[in-house]
Amino acid sequence: MVDLQDNITDAEITALGQSVGIELRYNSIHAVAAKLMVAKINPLDRERILQALRASPLVEAAEPQFIYRLQQAPAAPAAPAAPTGSAARFVPNDPEYRRQWHLRMIGMEEAWTKTKGKGAIVAIIDSGVGARSSGGWIQGQDFNLTKFVKGYNFADGTDDSPDDNGHGTHVAGTIAESTDNGILGAGVAPEAEIMPLRVSDAEGRMRGSAVADALHFAADHKANVANLSLSGPSFSDILQKACAYALRKKVTLLCAAGNEGKEGIGYPSRNPECIAVSAVGPGGLMASYSNWGKEVDIAGPGGEPRRGDAAQVWQNTFEQRQGLFGAYGPRIDGFYPLSGTSMATPHVTGVAALLVSLGMTDPKEIREQLRKTARKYAPADHYGAGILDAAKAVESVQRSNQTNWVQIALAVGVAVLLLTIGKNLRQKTDPMYFVHQIAIALAVGLFFPVVLEQFVGFGSLWNLVGHSVILGIVFLMMPKLDRSGFWKAFAFTLGVVVHLLLDADSGRAPFQVYPQERILFWMYANAAVGLYFSASAYRSIRRRAKA
Repeated sequence: MVDLQDNITDAEITALGQSVGIELRYNSIHAVAAKLMVAKINPLDRERILQALRASPLVEAAEPQFIYRLQQAPAAPAAPAAPTGSAARFVPNDPEYRRQWHLRMIGMEEAWTKTKGKGAIVAIIDSGVGARSSGGWIQGQDFNLTKFVKGYNFADGTDDSPDDNGHGTHVAGTIAESTDNGILGAGVAPEAEIMPLRVSDAEGRMRGSAVADALHFAADHKANVANLSLSGPSFSDILQKACAYALRKKVTLLCAAGNEGKEGIGYPSRNPECIAVSAVGPGGLMASYSNWGKEVDIAGPGGEPRRGDAAQVWQNTFEQRQGLFGAYGPRIDGFYPLSGTSMATPHVTGVAALLVSLGMTDPKEIREQLRKTARKYAPADHYGAGILDAAKAVESVQRSNQTNWVQIALAVGVAVLLLTIGKNLRQKTDPMYFVHQIAIALAVGLFFPVVLEQFVGFGSLWNLVGHSVILGIVFLMMPKLDRSGFWKAFAFTLGVVVHLLLDADSGRAPFQVYPQERILFWMYANAAVGLYFSASAYRSIRRRAKA
């Protein structure tokens, strides 16, 4: 597969192929803008062709076609630990919901009372959704209320994306199976819209170029979240660039860590643009098949086949009868158990869709929200930040939104105050001039962290400066600080302290690299330090005045 410069012409593409003895063609009709090409070659001539392509200034990357696999654990012949609390619950009427320990484990009954994912578009880069039958293509009985947007079949080059494997439909079921409709089971974000992007064949194998092409399609067609329940052992520069492109287009990428049961997660989950998901079984223990490593972001329920069917993940999909010589006959639409990091990943994807529906669309912010609200488990290289907690994730976002309204109300109040008292201010001798300056300093302190975050972006370490009282302390400790300067510096510091306390109360802070406990410690510690130095400066001013 070859990634060419975006401004290359068709004539240059033809000439380039002829110069190295190959025929370059677009991976699909959707790969034209990205100039993603593929070519069939003699394997014995591979190294010469790769070297020649990489030497050309028209080529951004050229590499062998890596094959990825869907991450479904092999089948093998308790009650889950659920988030605690007395919050309101929504219990769907679906008859098979009783089997879905995995949804109760992550607190979906509480989360559904806040949102069901309306407004989010989720790309499922997998084996398709729905299946072929003698009567044509069918969606699946428990997707009767699920909404779909246009996708594409990158495996066959067609518009429809039938699932000849069953994996993609199961994944789609976890994310958005129709819920509370009295049919089979439930899905995490049943009101989200599904974008089916088929990249694999019936055996679950897929070309890297198809996955990269699908990522470009998802990004260009306004997907908010993309689920990649697939993995391979080799790094691909072209696939990594596709991940970076999708991330720049505000697509949150959720990827399976892999099913080899070893240290070292696969690709693309190891790419920094992706949220890597490991798998746990009922009760929260790491699943026997799940890969682990320092790149793992979070763990989700993926099932434990060693404990039988009841401990696997149950969703609506299609399966074939198994005989002595393998699968045979038509695909049967039903409610079936599967296990794997493939099954863990769509749980996290569904919760990401819930966050999108609540207005959180920045992938970095979604990653941090998922991580900081996860239930803490150790070690971190197995569980990442912990086990997914949907109830806490959506509750925290709602509280954050409420806090934003508080900040907006404060801003409006300060603006009205400034307009009122500043209306007739013309000179410093005016008795209201001092009050005016204090109000400005308070407003600057209150909104300085917000403004800084807009400039440097969520997750930047510069936000540590914005959410600290260091500038206030510098002003308060100036040796020539007079009484007027003190009150201005104090007002600025007080504004920062109020902002810190509001963020701490909401559970929201733009520190991507910090676990929640350290975020809260940072905020409360800075608030205490700011008040301490304010009191110290005030005592110093009083002593100077008496002297």
